[in-house]
Amino acid sequence: MISPDQVTALAPDAASYKAGKALAVASKWSDLARDDQMLWGLAKGSGKKPYLTCVAVDDFASKCSCPSRKFPCKHALGLMFIAAQDLSFLAEADLPDWVQEWKDSRAARVEKAGKKKQTAKPKSEESAARTKKKRTARMDDGIKFLDEFLLDLIRQGLAQSSVSDYDTWDNAARRLIDFQAPGLARYIRRLEEIAHSGPNWESRLLHEMGSLYLLSYSYKQRDNLDSTLCAEIEQRIGWQVEKESVLSGKTMHDDWFVAYRTVTTADKLKVFSNWVYGQKNRQWALLLSFSAGGAAPAALWPVGGTVITELAFYPGASDERALAVVDSAPVRLGAELNAEPESVQQLLGRVSDSLAVNPWRSRFPGLIHAQPATLDGAAVLVDDQGDALPWQHSGDDQMIVQTVCGGRATVLAGEWNGHAYQVHAALDNGDWFQLREQFQ
Repeated sequence: MISPDQVTALAPDAASYKAGKALAVASKWSDLARDDQMLWGLAKGSGKKPYLTCVAVDDFASKCSCPSRKFPCKHALGLMFIAAQDLSFLAEADLPDWVQEWKDSRAARVEKAGKKKQTAKPKSEESAARTKKKRTARMDDGIKFLDEFLLDLIRQGLAQSSVSDYDTWDNAARRLIDFQAPGLARYIRRLEEIAHSGPNWESRLLHEMGSLYLLSYSYKQRDNLDSTLCAEIEQRIGWQVEKESVLSGKTMHDDWFVAYRTVTTADKLKVFSNWVYGQKNRQWALLLSFSAGGAAPAALWPVGGTVITELAFYPGASDERALAVVDSAPVRLGAELNAEPESVQQLLGRVSDSLAVNPWRSRFPGLIHAQPATLDGAAVLVDDQGDALPWQHSGDDQMIVQTVCGGRATVLAGEWNGHAYQVHAALDNGDWFQLREQFQ
């Protein structure tokens, strides 16, 4: 019905995850029950009245009478964790009135939204063309603003105090959003994170600024570029590709291994980056899921699972982002990873080949067979050939990976960002273990 990894991915933050796990004890609940569509129970709180908590099985949407503003709240997470661990704790029963009332209200809202969508008048081709022309003009103005912003920074130098001022980058990002270029705004946000972020931040910031300027220049020359590179550039600037267009394009059928997942927050929207690896074609793919307002994201395939299905890839130079052609493809849990991990040299060779085709890539997923070590006081990952990669870790991740490895090399799933490797999941005695780095 639901896996612990899926519940973990739904947690809005690490604190909620911890609180939810603490509530995953049947003795802290009463009237735990379920049917084929709903889970529900009464969570014991500090007051006299228990909290009424229910969860829809189809999309993990939840309702709780507690005052928390987090979605899902810790009680909903605890209820789902109990169901994921052992369904026998929840008796099969008919829906109580309070659960039925919430279920009916949700169905009414969905029906109303569907009718509104059906009655919406489609835009004529002429109207769509006018809209696109206006947005193109706005984006062109945004490109001009971006060029001036970057050149001003270079002329004044990276040592100026404004480089470390959050408002410098925030104001620029907001202007680019006004110019309807959200992709460029995200680049600016990333530059702000790099500024004064650690050793050698100047060289990394300069590199990223150069990459962004190249993107701006290439966008202005897009009419002279081939279609795949042009599509890549336009999407990075902020143009969206319709789902129907993606599904009608390039597809690939494979045994997709769910290697790891990261979760980021952007403008109150949770973005789930699900990285899967095609074990037959040796192809990586990125499936993005989004969650806002407490709604559960779609296609939360559990880390460590294998999904035999067909993916459709977005147009572009990377063959990276994809959509599942069939959303309901079954997941096999516990299946052995049928793929040889890469060496450090193989990973860096693939990165080099990819950058030659698409110089704006910044995330390179990988499966490497390595173990943690220390080199000149810095944390590194060493493969079977003795080659090492700088290792970027946070919190207790270093200790967790060292414990999983136990002095031996194991398969580590993560990504190379051009400067260091970040581990997101590891193979632990035949089981796939997701690190807590998913809360980013």
